[in-house]
Amino acid sequence: MLITRASASSYITENFLKIEARQIQDLGVKYSNLAEEKPSINELLDADVLIINSQQRITSDYLKKWENGRLILTTSSGYDHIDCESCAELGIKVARTPEARTGRVAEHTLALAGALLRDLGETGIALREGGEWRRREAAERCRELSSEKVGIIGYGLIGQLVCQRLTPLVNSPPLVCDPAKKQDIKSNPQLRYAELEELLKKATLISIHADLNSTSHHLIDEKSLSLCKPQALLVNTARGAIVKQSALLSALEEKTIGGAGLDVFENEPPEKVELSSYENLIVTPHAAGFGPQMLDDLQEEIVETIKNFINDSPLPHPVN
Repeated sequence: MLITRASASSYITENFLKIEARQIQDLGVKYSNLAEEKPSINELLDADVLIINSQQRITSDYLKKWENGRLILTTSSGYDHIDCESCAELGIKVARTPEARTGRVAEHTLALAGALLRDLGETGIALREGGEWRRREAAERCRELSSEKVGIIGYGLIGQLVCQRLTPLVNSPPLVCDPAKKQDIKSNPQLRYAELEELLKKATLISIHADLNSTSHHLIDEKSLSLCKPQALLVNTARGAIVKQSALLSALEEKTIGGAGLDVFENEPPEKVELSSYENLIVTPHAAGFGPQMLDDLQEEIVETIKNFINDSPLPHPVN
């Protein structure tokens, strides 16, 4: 069996890949690292298993040529870069690695929410860049988490953890929308299930934790944003294309919503000119999943998945 590392994110170190190679070879299989070579489709056809990142698209055209294909393991939480439907038709398994980032993304979500609520955007930028001491504005604009009506879109691993951490801090049960997890949400007395329209109309702090797919692409668009309260704050640490960026920027410019905190964007990296003029926008560079031990945790998750696959055991986080 040949395991091929076909691509790697910019934060993956040379030492990480050396350890990955050794640990996978210790499982009794062959390992090939082609990540730095940016291999063509033809160079990957000998592999039985591909390890990729979210920047490498796996299309139906490639899959039809990949006769040896047995597993695609993406080192990301999302899997929208993989044609999972074609994989299922061809009997190719797809798995992901969300656990290494789950707690860190939840923390980052709360950090962005806190920064918005405490007005670290507008008054902070004014002080840093122009020396403006907007203390009165801060007094008028700062908000308390306990008084917010929280809305969570998506109840997967991260959405559940965000709910767990937020619930003790707010005065009313968070509204949660995820049709696939409707019964799980309804059975939790600390939460209240809401359809998307109700959530958008009632929530003042909205956090997105959904997967990106055909139904969630541009889920938050002009129509969705028009339903929001003018003081509503939107946080997105999931996938950039869930939010139609042009619609969000228009809403921020017109101040039809209160602000936004984004860690992900439709195009990464985003154009500087698109973001620089929005005082009520706080941004980070797709960094929500990072932390001191993240690479160690990711490595463990990758090797565990490969080991289970070799042993024909259930994969920790299968997609199909």
